[in-house]
Amino acid sequence: MAISNILALARDWGILVLAVQGLVILTITCFLAYRMARALGRFLPKVRAFLQTARDWVERGNRSVARASAAVRKPFIWFHSMAQGLKAARGAWSAPTIRRR
Repeated sequence: MAISNILALARDWGILVLAVQGLVILTITCFLAYRMARALGRFLPKVRAFLQTARDWVERGNRSVARASAAVRKPFIWFHSMAQGLKAARGAWSAPTIRRR
């Protein structure tokens, strides 16, 4: 048996071993994906309930922040509108009288 025949035989066996190894890894990966998909089906209702609770808390916080923001803004808006109203009244009071024909 020549050395080239031995190397060819070793190459063929190496290819077969790698193919079997790839199939084993593929089988394990598919099995794990299948089990995770089944576990996810049982896990999703719990996650939905938790996310709904979290959404409710965020909405409650959003309303509180909006209410506090409006309470802080209100005096500034009132003072600004009061100043503009006084300016308009002063302008109307001190405007020169227009003669009508």
